[in-house]
Amino acid sequence: MDKSHNDFLARIKAKRKFFKICIVGDGATGKTTFMRFLSTGNLRTCHDNLRRTPYMDFGSTKIADNVVQIIDLAGQRFDGVHPLDHIPVTALRGADIILFFFTLDNFDSFLSLVNWYNEIRTIFDGWDSNIPSCILVGNKNDLTRCVERLNGEDFVKSYPEFSEYHEISLVSGDGVINLMAAIEQIMDQRQ
Repeated sequence: MDKSHNDFLARIKAKRKFFKICIVGDGATGKTTFMRFLSTGNLRTCHDNLRRTPYMDFGSTKIADNVVQIIDLAGQRFDGVHPLDHIPVTALRGADIILFFFTLDNFDSFLSLVNWYNEIRTIFDGWDSNIPSCILVGNKNDLTRCVERLNGEDFVKSYPEFSEYHEISLVSGDGVINLMAAIEQIMDQRQ
């Protein structure tokens, strides 16, 4: 995209109070559930049918007085068949916040964060752009823990784009209000 298009997008976003959030991470980490929570305000119940995002899913909502577009990328990463392979501009361009999800009961989902970060870093480097604000989210704090808080805190300290680390449960609601406050704070800073 050329500079005039980026300038136009920035002006529209400022006038409309429009924000874009992209959610990345391995499958079954709660990305789709969080997107649904943002759109409906409802937490997951044990009767919900879980579904995986097959490629990419879009949602929208209002947070405070802001219109928010939410993009949920598939967690199943197969080379050549993922949105970051085909349409990274649609997925990431203009994002204000990237949420990196993992689960506290699955250490592999935590280890995968480095791969997700490196791939996104490469895309933004190719655009000669900075990565937007990033928040690390450890979901499922209601289950037996395999990832310690210190692991998440150290990860955030290792990458300058990460502003915060939050542990949440999309079943009990624990920590969700604090995560939402952090998202709103980033939005307030960008206005």
